[in-house]
Amino acid sequence: WSPHGGLLGFTDDRGVHVVAAAGGSQPRLVAAARSVRGVAWSPDGRRLVFAGRRTPVLERSGVRVEPSTDLYVVGADGRGLRRLTATPGSEFSPSWR
Repeated sequence: WSPHGGLLGFTDDRGVHVVAAAGGSQPRLVAAARSVRGVAWSPDGRRLVFAGRRTPVLERSGVRVEPSTDLYVVGADGRGLRRLTATPGSEFSPSWR
């Protein structure tokens, strides 16, 4: 739930979505990503942070190499997608502090 309770952010196999908590509208995809591991609202309700993969799976010498899971931030309106981390390891369970 957004901090003010008007929106709900959720994830599925396509990415991060936002929908009005009161219903009556279709969920809106705000960020396409694979393997999304969590989503958290900013305190002001304008942005979401999530952990996921946006880079494709690589093939190296016939071996599948899964990219790491990084942290991203995006506006609740789907604008301003930005990657926050780019490490060899994976990040999970983002939160705003």
